[in-house]
Amino acid sequence: MESSGHKEVLPIMTLHLKRSFSPAVLCHVTGLSTSTVEMSWERKEKEADDYVMIGETLPSGDGRFQKTIYLFAEFEDLMKNEYRCVLTFKTLKGKTHALMNQQLHLIYGTD
Repeated sequence: MESSGHKEVLPIMTLHLKRSFSPAVLCHVTGLSTSTVEMSWERKEKEADDYVMIGETLPSGDGRFQKTIYLFAEFEDLMKNEYRCVLTFKTLKGKTHALMNQQLHLIYGTD
């Protein structure tokens, strides 16, 4: 157990696609131990600033924080390009994690 009495728990990252005129992909992270985090979207391993809106870091009510970043792109662009949500944060021990990411995989079809 940690000397501070807190167990180190990594955040949880989820991706959601909102269908609308211009599709938005939400990358939502919960369970952050600090409000000082950076989030970004990458397209083909380069930062995708042009289509991104970063939400505020908000308290979750349990002493932890949550944050959402939005990616706005045409559906065809989402289908043919590789996008990745990247989170950079410090753990309670002060270690920096810059490699927590989740790749967006879209499969379009009808069942």
